Amino acid sequence: MEEGEIDAAEIIEEAESLEQKVYKKKVEMLWKRKLELESTRSN
Repeated sequence: MEEGEIDAAEIIEEAESLEQKVYKKKVEMLWKRKLELESTRSN
């Protein structure tokens, strides 16, 4: 494997982990919003 290929692989891995973090935050935000809506409905 050449140096350029390694760099590209590292960049792709970093981008994927970043996307996963963003996705996880969105899911958590939606989950909290859902729980808030459910709690306001039950009151």
